[in-house]
Amino acid sequence: MDIAGEESISLDPTAARGSLPKDMRCKHCESARLYRHGFTATGVRRYKCRDCGLTFIGADALPRMRIPIVIVGAAVSMFYEGLSLNAIRRQLNRIYEFRPSDSTVYDWALRFTRTSLDVTRDLAPQVGGAWIAHETEMQIGERTVWVWDVFDEETRYLLASKLSTMRCSGDIQRWMNLAIQRAGRTPEQIMADNMARRLDAIEWAGDSHAEHTPDPSFSVAQSTLATESIRQTLTSRKRVMRGMANMAAAELVVGGWQVHYNCLRPHEALDGATPAAAAGATTTFKNWTDIVRRDAEAGPTPI
Repeated sequence: MDIAGEESISLDPTAARGSLPKDMRCKHCESARLYRHGFTATGVRRYKCRDCGLTFIGADALPRMRIPIVIVGAAVSMFYEGLSLNAIRRQLNRIYEFRPSDSTVYDWALRFTRTSLDVTRDLAPQVGGAWIAHETEMQIGERTVWVWDVFDEETRYLLASKLSTMRCSGDIQRWMNLAIQRAGRTPEQIMADNMARRLDAIEWAGDSHAEHTPDPSFSVAQSTLATESIRQTLTSRKRVMRGMANMAAAELVVGGWQVHYNCLRPHEALDGATPAAAAGATTTFKNWTDIVRRDAEAGPTPI
């Protein structure tokens, strides 16, 4: 089972109501003689220097960013930990005295999910031959959809997730082909519960453009025990996706949760390591704030 708290977000208590962030200095003259000076039009805390008389916003905001990256990173992390948009707003207001709208938090989550998918596209996990497949039914608006996930049993790495509206064999094959491409190998055995019969009945056809394609000789075993811990893990994703009505956004969030789970969320069964670390898939970021920083440094779009 996963540890409930994902990454260790730096929520500096000195940034709470009534005090200044630790070691903050004026962006213009480096003076430490500062005081709080209201908010910007977008609700960001503003500070004023007693020496030079100039104002500025949070000291950790990067060029082209109106809002400090630690606030944005914390919001996206809370989103993928399953907090509601309203709960995220309350937390940000309590800790940072920042009051974004629900739509602002949601837009951040989608924007930096895209960034996270870009920076993890080439990860090459080293996984074993025993995989666990699971199917989750959920509602997106008025539509019933199914999300399929396949995990490596040894490292708990989530190799591939796919949201399907038709539950057809073609979608299942594309999902499994994606897992095999990312793993760089075919499985020896796939353990599943309610998917076992359908997986076993499929006549596998590989992707002609892929180096690795499904080997018809791999076995499929029905195992409720193997999938139980996976089912509990995926419960947290249901909280993230509750109330979603847009299919394109839902597909994006399925991918973002995969990044969150693999790369940012410590796993109890792995002694606190992430599945990515257990699978030797090295990342250049440690939390969502690092991902936000990379996006802000690379692009001209302000936050």
